[in-house]
Amino acid sequence: MSLYKTYRPLTKLQFERHGEFAVTTAPFVFEFMGRVFRIESGYWFDGASIPRVLHWWEKPFAWWIVEGAAGHDYLYQHYAFRHNYILDKDGLRPLTRYEMDQLFLGGMIWTIRHSKKTKCRKYRLMLRARTAYKAVRRLGWICIGDGLGDYAEDLEEYIKQTEEGWA
Repeated sequence: MSLYKTYRPLTKLQFERHGEFAVTTAPFVFEFMGRVFRIESGYWFDGASIPRVLHWWEKPFAWWIVEGAAGHDYLYQHYAFRHNYILDKDGLRPLTRYEMDQLFLGGMIWTIRHSKKTKCRKYRLMLRARTAYKAVRRLGWICIGDGLGDYAEDLEEYIKQTEEGWA
């Protein structure tokens, strides 16, 4: 069975947009590969990392992308880089980049399949989801270095400015 088919959200993703980023406003819980993951309220993520020149094609927070993107960003930041492990038939091991990318695909496909769109619209969205997944597979290694790629400094600065504005 393909790994993306093991994705299942247990709660609805709730978030607020803040410019190029978003923050979860309630815990988001999902199941993937037989394990339950929980993203706490207050988690900052950047949606799908779609270059600005391609925003005409799709927005980083499109309704069918955002759930998979939030889970994918979370796994990239917390599981690949902090060496947390999952238990499988061979014992404890770290999640692989392929497995984390499969979550991105699974989140998109689950959201599309459970939408109220027509079959034709769902088919077109599935093609776009697979295209987005292939782009992540080819270019996701860019973010492997620090967990956020080029966004780390931008995100820290944005959070600092936002907190100062709220104070």
